[in-house]
Amino acid sequence: MSLNPHSYSDASHLIEPSTLDVHAPDHLNRKGPKHGIQLSQKDASTILSRFAPGATLSAYKVSTRGYNNRLYHLIAKLAVGATDKEVETEEEYIIKVCGRYWHRTKTETEVVGIWIANTHAHLPTPMIREWDADGTEFGVEYTVMPKLPGTPLNLIWDELGKEGKLGVVKQLAGMVVKFKTKIPDDVLPQGKIGNWVAVAVCKEGKAKRLTGFDVGPTLDGDGPWRTYKSYLHTQLEKQLAIARRQSVLVGMSCVWPRVEKLLERLDEDETIVDDTHFVFTHGDLDAQNVLVQQNMHDASRDVPTITAILDWEWSGMFPAEEEYFASYGFLEEDTALFYDLLEEGGVQTPRTIPHYGQRKLLYDIKENIAPWFLTDHSEPGDEEVKKQVESAKETVKSSLEKLGY
Repeated sequence: MSLNPHSYSDASHLIEPSTLDVHAPDHLNRKGPKHGIQLSQKDASTILSRFAPGATLSAYKVSTRGYNNRLYHLIAKLAVGATDKEVETEEEYIIKVCGRYWHRTKTETEVVGIWIANTHAHLPTPMIREWDADGTEFGVEYTVMPKLPGTPLNLIWDELGKEGKLGVVKQLAGMVVKFKTKIPDDVLPQGKIGNWVAVAVCKEGKAKRLTGFDVGPTLDGDGPWRTYKSYLHTQLEKQLAIARRQSVLVGMSCVWPRVEKLLERLDEDETIVDDTHFVFTHGDLDAQNVLVQQNMHDASRDVPTITAILDWEWSGMFPAEEEYFASYGFLEEDTALFYDLLEEGGVQTPRTIPHYGQRKLLYDIKENIAPWFLTDHSEPGDEEVKKQVESAKETVKSSLEKLGY
């Protein structure tokens, strides 16, 4: 889990950009998403001028946090008021520079996801002030948003008392109910699986403004799809092709024929249930993407207030169960209460989603054929890497067996 830059409690992760080695391998000793990704202070100043004319940068730092994106922290000075009564104010912004594995879709998905969640579900989210999903002007894609008050929930969750955790669970459930049930059907494109794509953008001064969107390809470039089976077939086929190109995954080759068998029979296998109904999904709604403010005098007794839901870059329209595969992992013993609250609000949970267990097995196969954190590995012979490969192989084997393959 990566920590979030939207925190006033600790600035130790902010360093001078000149001291950062943008080509250093990540903590998995891979050339990860941020490899070679950077944005100069000059380019940041140009971006700032598009939505805050006359503002000047007084501080420009880069965060050592974040795994998929390079995060820059800006402090901008801006004169406000009449000429003879000008007052200089400071505003703080985050520039999120997209990692190198994605082109256009991830950036546009965040812009659209935030707009829908804020405008139609009235959730607390950062507001995108400017973005570029093309990447040709400065060599990178980016979004810019104000730095928000609060602390990432994953930093304080274990310190919270029972009352504090209960309060957060209730607030989070209420927000999930809002974006799952309160957005009109005519706002959300129906009948397609995929992430978001901006189909209409206009200029507001020098900055961009979203005026239209649709369901488009997923972040890996495939789709959209009209049915669950067609979505699953594409994903399994793609992951299998990736696995075959990765020398680090050769130890998994014994399961590939069984995955091929699943692919061959998928369309005709009536035990695997198809689906054509999909829901608005955040895609990564875990503790690191929830900002909270708490009582600084006694954090253990306080009920923190959720101030923002962050990182909508994986959002889109997906089968209902997929939200639970990548979200809410921090709840643990509070999961049952959370599901109770969601169900009371009309949201399906793993207890009520038809064939949830089967979908989880299929998801585990898809995610473990070519685990993203093992691809492009610089040391395939590392003992820890071998353990990870063996674990992924056993997960695929076990899931296939439970499905009858």
